[in-house]
Amino acid sequence: MISLKTEVDFPIEMEEFGEVLRTVEMRDQRRATLIAETAESSNQVKALIIHAEDSRILRDLAATRTAYGDLFDMNKELMVEHAKRFENHADLVGALTQVNKMIQRASKCRFGKHAAAAVKAMRKAVKEKNTQKLFRIVRFGGDAE
Repeated sequence: MISLKTEVDFPIEMEEFGEVLRTVEMRDQRRATLIAETAESSNQVKALIIHAEDSRILRDLAATRTAYGDLFDMNKELMVEHAKRFENHADLVGALTQVNKMIQRASKCRFGKHAAAAVKAMRKAVKEKNTQKLFRIVRFGGDAE
């Protein structure tokens, strides 16, 4: 079987690729923060519902109105948080698409088993979040440890 191992150098593309990887890392961290904030807000909503229902059962109209008003405000906040999570997710998916395109470009510079080894090694480096290793693999191929 024919295979071709190469060494490539794309300085401008690699600089852009580094920016994409920083975007992925930043968006992934933001995603974790937003999930934690949403979980906290969800717990507050549960507490407000219980408080509102208790007030309703006790026929405390003023407390019921206050609790449902707070619940309404919290619902608005949750919708804003959801929009933030949606935007962050869309940006993360876009950045990951760019990472995948770079992996494809780097593999097209090789042929046969070297192309497959490069793709496998690059995907592993992405999962490990090892940027330096990923850059070496793009430049030298799959066995650039």
